[in-house]
Amino acid sequence: KKTKMTRLLVFLLVLFFVNLSVQNLVRYDDHKVVKITINDFKEFEMIQSLEEDFPEFDMWAARVGTLPGYVEMMVAPTKMEHFKMVTNRFGFETEVLIDNVQALHDIEREQYLVNRNDPNAGFFDSYKNYTEVMNFINDLTEQYPTLARVEKVGTTYEGRDINAIIITNTAKSGSNPPKIIYTGTMHAREWISPMTSIYIANALCANFTSGDDDVVKILNYFEYHIIPVVNGDGFEYTWTTNRNWRKNRHHYTGNTCTGVDLNRNWGFEWGVVGASTNPCSDTYQGPSGFSEPETIAVSDYISGLTNSVGYIDIHAYSELFMSSWGYTNAKPTNYSEDEVLMKNFTSAIAKDFGKDYEWGTIYEIIYPASGSSTDWVTNSGVSLSYATELRPKNALGGGFSLPADQIVPQGIEFMSGVISMALSVYTYTG
Repeated sequence: KKTKMTRLLVFLLVLFFVNLSVQNLVRYDDHKVVKITINDFKEFEMIQSLEEDFPEFDMWAARVGTLPGYVEMMVAPTKMEHFKMVTNRFGFETEVLIDNVQALHDIEREQYLVNRNDPNAGFFDSYKNYTEVMNFINDLTEQYPTLARVEKVGTTYEGRDINAIIITNTAKSGSNPPKIIYTGTMHAREWISPMTSIYIANALCANFTSGDDDVVKILNYFEYHIIPVVNGDGFEYTWTTNRNWRKNRHHYTGNTCTGVDLNRNWGFEWGVVGASTNPCSDTYQGPSGFSEPETIAVSDYISGLTNSVGYIDIHAYSELFMSSWGYTNAKPTNYSEDEVLMKNFTSAIAKDFGKDYEWGTIYEIIYPASGSSTDWVTNSGVSLSYATELRPKNALGGGFSLPADQIVPQGIEFMSGVISMALSVYTYTG
């Protein structure tokens, strides 16, 4: 009886904290995510204009680099009739993939609170907030002091630290080892991005310590710089206020809306294509290239590194692995090397759980987009630079609310890609 009473008390406490924690959150009751088939670029621009004109429409994913393609868009219930009128009038084929977005948010929140109160729950059994992610990488440096250290990259608009965890076997890799850089959480709502970033940091340290041959070889040669949360302000905002927030939290005087899309703000070929001048758009490019403290800090940090040989910017979702360019359909000069690396990376991922990541340039695989970190890093001289879109394949798998029980499988398969990439880069540079 005492055990049953204890369980009931825990359950009631969890429900209490769930209700308390969601009181200030924007709710998405009966918001649907709809797939829209796109046959030509004019159709894509027409669907984009809905998002530009009405905040009740929010594009979650798109594949229009090669046509026919599709857009996955969240539609508020207040605009569903308008949406149906537009799509019916112009003959768009549509399919509802998520019937109620809020239900996914509620499950995330409940899992987090249940695991936080369960002493037997693993760290990667639920999503973690900004403070927990930062504490985790600091704990890694204490657990593996000869392998890992944390450095401050800069600060966000609201003053949060942007930190990198640096991992290498300094006893073997020397004073200026080749460097591989990962950035995560450029977009706030992509919660699987920081979790995968710190999963990789943990796996590199743990697998080196246990004597894994590949990881020992990698850390004896390379130095990893992993920045798990670039957009700390936006990420924290997704936990406290609006789960679906994408941009940073910089509010410019005179603008009616807040935030800049950090992955449209990098200063190479800024504002060319696939970015918006509308401050209310989720792809708002900012008033100028490198207008944001986050992109300035991370680009300065990368520029300050010597002997950088590889880069991945980690996003979600769609299960893609992409090289530059995003601003043009032209290929980088080293694209033959990119093809080999991308093929090997995606093949390594597929061996674990059968996930079939598609690969190619950003422009041709997903959509034209300028001002991205990947294009900037490529242009800065790190030729083996990529962007990835993690699980799920589409919104049927939860979209940005990937079920928490997929955090570990996502980490495992991406770690296989990490090893594959390192061995490929070693072939080109070692």
